[in-house]
Amino acid sequence: MDIYQTEDEQVEALKKWWQENGKSALFGVVLGLMAIFGWREWKEYHVEQAAAASQVYQQMVIAWREDKPEAVSKNANEIASRYQSTAYAVFAKLALAKLAVNDGDLKSAASHLQWALDNTSRDSLRHVISLRLARVLTGLNRLAEAKALITGKADRGEFRLSYQELEGDILRLEGDIAAAREAYETALNEAQISGQDTVILEMKLDDLGRVETQ
Repeated sequence: MDIYQTEDEQVEALKKWWQENGKSALFGVVLGLMAIFGWREWKEYHVEQAAAASQVYQQMVIAWREDKPEAVSKNANEIASRYQSTAYAVFAKLALAKLAVNDGDLKSAASHLQWALDNTSRDSLRHVISLRLARVLTGLNRLAEAKALITGKADRGEFRLSYQELEGDILRLEGDIAAAREAYETALNEAQISGQDTVILEMKLDDLGRVETQ
């Protein structure tokens, strides 16, 4: 049985509901439409941004291959300033960091790398950036910051050897020779197991003086 006995009662009830709720209902519809079209515009904007950043990035890569640091810097700075919301900005910052290292400007390199680290969520890329930043910080003698950046990482994956060797470098500079030697030996074992070149690690251990085993 219908709640309203007659058609007139249904019409009157609808009029009353509209008077009480019509404005809020209409407002909700408008907001919904705004959200839909706003989302579309947002997506279109980011697609356009990514496409534009991609073109500049390709120019940057070509300039890098042709060993044109000024052109690389120009393109990378354009990406970093105009297309910060795209993934290309992280790679542009890495390029700028590399140029800064080549120029001996480790402070600028650290700044670029920190930005890149703060703006990427890709695990493999975070490992690469963390290691590069730690090396730059080590070069700046900011050993505590470098050490904090690379220690305590539970999942080092394929970067285990690099982390271990870098820990050894930092410990050696801190004067903890025994701990540095242990870190190098762990890295050496890892390198031997994985079939990687061990020459540099062997040299570092020789410099520290190896402990003879019985």
